[in-house]
Amino acid sequence: MAKYIVNDNGEVIDVIHDNDIFVKMNNGDKIVRKTSIDYFKDTKEIKKRFIKVNDKAINLLNKYGKYICLLLKYVGYMDGVLRFNNGIYLTNQNISKIFEVNNRNTIKILNDLIKEDVIHKHKEKNKNYYTFNPWIASKGKRVSVDLYNEFKMTEWVNVSQEPSDYETVIEGK
Repeated sequence: MAKYIVNDNGEVIDVIHDNDIFVKMNNGDKIVRKTSIDYFKDTKEIKKRFIKVNDKAINLLNKYGKYICLLLKYVGYMDGVLRFNNGIYLTNQNISKIFEVNNRNTIKILNDLIKEDVIHKHKEKNKNYYTFNPWIASKGKRVSVDLYNEFKMTEWVNVSQEPSDYETVIEGK
């Protein structure tokens, strides 16, 4: 005996065959494909924090590489704000300690990074904070729309779209 799926008007919209599985879906339910389940079975999550880095941009910013690397662990997820794990923004004094240079040199380095569009400076009430360019480095797979829009006109957008030297070697070009 055939089974049918009908709409609210009683019209047949599909036939359910014997080997079909019928599941009622509710609003907000999600279908997880077998390949996704297999992926999760065959992979393990590493419980460490990782940062995606654009190798071409870092190579071009070699002059500032040490300072950029020191800042990477403070890049916030999604918003790119430089802050401690407890959410407190990095101040110039904090950054001086991180860079292990005096405050005057820190300000010079930060101004250079701002000129290069590596970071941007913002003012909130009476405090400054910095955001990191997601086309150079970011945490996670996604960034906020605000961060995207803030840096989308920088030169680093085009640098990140070029294939890396590694990709060129792999493809045999």
